Amino acid sequence: TIILHIIFAIKLDQDLGRELLKYLKMGQQSDTSNIICPFSIALLLSVAKIHRFEDQVFDFLKTLIVKNIRDLQFQQSSKFLQDMVPQLCSISAMTLETVKNSVYGWDHVTEGLVELGFILMDSFGPKTAFGG
Repeated sequence: TIILHIIFAIKLDQDLGRELLKYLKMGQQSDTSNIICPFSIALLLSVAKIHRFEDQVFDFLKTLIVKNIRDLQFQQSSKFLQDMVPQLCSISAMTLETVKNSVYGWDHVTEGLVELGFILMDSFGPKTAFGG
């Protein structure tokens, strides 16, 4: 698939991985619907399998998800914003679409999805230890 070719190219030339992350981070400052889709999430999760980019990718995805959820809640709580600002894209829906697509040969994405899930649970789960 295309994702595997991109990952192979990034392994050969890590500057490509840095440029990909730089491009996505620049796009994060504006409307994320232009750069984030199920394919780009799958691509990022695949890039995360490259040890050098693992922390950067998961930090980016975590920040993106938290910002998107916060913005959606803010927009839904304000009638003025609902009328003035177009409906925001849902990163949650795109992530679920990525999960559905992983059934159709995106096996290289599954490990990243699981790890992202654990990172999100660690970030927002209970702060007390088990049995405490």
